[in-house]
Amino acid sequence: MIHKIALSLLILCSFTSCSNKLNEFPVQGEFEGIKTVLQNQNCVNVVMIHGMGGFSEGDPQTLKCAVVNCLRLRKTAPDCVREVIGELSGQPYYYGNLKREEYRDPCSSKTVRFYTIDWHPTVDTQKQRLIEMDKPMITCREKSIQTLKESVINNTTADTFLYFSSFRPEMEHPIIQSIRWIVEDSGNESETENLVVGYSMGGNLLINSVISMLYNKTDESNTKIAKTFIDDTAAVYYLSNGFPLAELVEDHPEKQYDYDDDQHCELAPDTRNLQEDVWHWNKSPLGLFVNEKRKNSPNFQIVSFNDPNDPFSYNASKYPVPNGSNTLNAFLNENVRNVQRATLGNVDPAEAHTGYGKNPKVIGLIINGLRSRNVCY
Repeated sequence: MIHKIALSLLILCSFTSCSNKLNEFPVQGEFEGIKTVLQNQNCVNVVMIHGMGGFSEGDPQTLKCAVVNCLRLRKTAPDCVREVIGELSGQPYYYGNLKREEYRDPCSSKTVRFYTIDWHPTVDTQKQRLIEMDKPMITCREKSIQTLKESVINNTTADTFLYFSSFRPEMEHPIIQSIRWIVEDSGNESETENLVVGYSMGGNLLINSVISMLYNKTDESNTKIAKTFIDDTAAVYYLSNGFPLAELVEDHPEKQYDYDDDQHCELAPDTRNLQEDVWHWNKSPLGLFVNEKRKNSPNFQIVSFNDPNDPFSYNASKYPVPNGSNTLNAFLNENVRNVQRATLGNVDPAEAHTGYGKNPKVIGLIINGLRSRNVCY
């Protein structure tokens, strides 16, 4: 028994000695935070939306509690949950909900509203078919693979397939309805601005939904509400910037291909066009959103938080925006560390991807921005 304890301690010490703290990154640029926006407005709407697979454990409560404590806010109204109920295939269908929590600064009487968009019920019913099909295999499967199948395939990857299918408008419906309610709540108030916090792909989902509203040819009210929402948005924060993956499957311009049916087997000179194609940025939802916003705010940028060990995140500053585009420098990339230490050169990629909302540095930057000298978190 003593030998086993000694061996365990030896292994623990070995791992500890092989664990090294990862270097932090300096902050850069300037952008608004909740605190700086509230100094100039009567009301701030903090709009939070999850990505594929729903919110991770602790989100978005960790961010909300930090904001409330930092700004010393007091609750002024009961929570309000509005459900999005519609019809799908001729049957009543529950799409999700919008939760509103209202707080006030007792000194200035300024208001902070937290809006949490939960669209995940939209896909739960669809994914239930996968779960039912898979049940006979559970008893024959190793536990580690079952965990992978449940958390990664059935819960997350399935959302991605649904979103990039003809089911996409159904997924956007609860987000669009939520945006309409948010704008409606602020309709009779002056000096109100929105700050969007997109967890994982949530930011991209919301922006795509806003653009669907903006270019809606059958409902003029959606177009008007989308313009209002964009005009009133002071900042957009991406907690993991996976939008380059999403843009890979967006519609590209139609192209006419030439076919050479008379090609023979002799060696031909390399005539491939090595020039990089100009990507259709100005027609993408993200480009359209930034372009619309910069009509009134020429310096607007999307703030992208990126942990290099997050497998779903990319460095936004390297995004290929075409020369001459009026959305150049559309992104401000902030590198962060959600996992502070590496053991034997390894970190937990899941924590690197889901840890933004619990990272004190990320929370502090969302609260204070990079314009304020008075930091409270």
